[in-house]
Amino acid sequence: LPRQKNAALRLLSYRPYSKAELTTKLQDRFSATDLEEALLRLEEVGLQSDREVASVFVREKWRVSKWSPTRVRHALVQLKGVDEQTAETALEEIFGKPEEAASAFEGWGRDVDDIDIDDDDGGVSAELWQAVSRKWRGMRSVSSLEAKQRRMLGWLQRRGFSWSASSRYTRMCVERLEENEDSIH
Repeated sequence: LPRQKNAALRLLSYRPYSKAELTTKLQDRFSATDLEEALLRLEEVGLQSDREVASVFVREKWRVSKWSPTRVRHALVQLKGVDEQTAETALEEIFGKPEEAASAFEGWGRDVDDIDIDDDDGGVSAELWQAVSRKWRGMRSVSSLEAKQRRMLGWLQRRGFSWSASSRYTRMCVERLEENEDSIH
């Protein structure tokens, strides 16, 4: 088993891999039972952990790309091969319980002014608002309001946000940022 462990450790020295990713990468070189045993030993001694992979992935995709919980969950389960429970646990670390995350992004029937975007504790609504407003301000050269709205909707939806969340944050840009720019000119 040293060859299997060494091959897995070589991969893990570059970045964290899920057990499923390691299995896929190494399955052609080693028998399934030997590989499974080697990966279990790595997990037992703490050198490989799907939970850690999921946690790092969720933090990184939220911090850098502002992916929605739905898109992150899909990537974890479908691309990384992490089980649903591990994915949910990692998502809760950043976004809270699923109901809390949904309410933070959707606003379910709340007025635009009721969404807590000025949250000083770094809540996900406030973080998303900061990214959205930064993106909106970066579109100053776009003269048409409709074009800005279309681009913002697309930007949010490509990150996995629902239509209602995307349109709510876009509307907030128009109401809070566009009106401020108009009053300056």
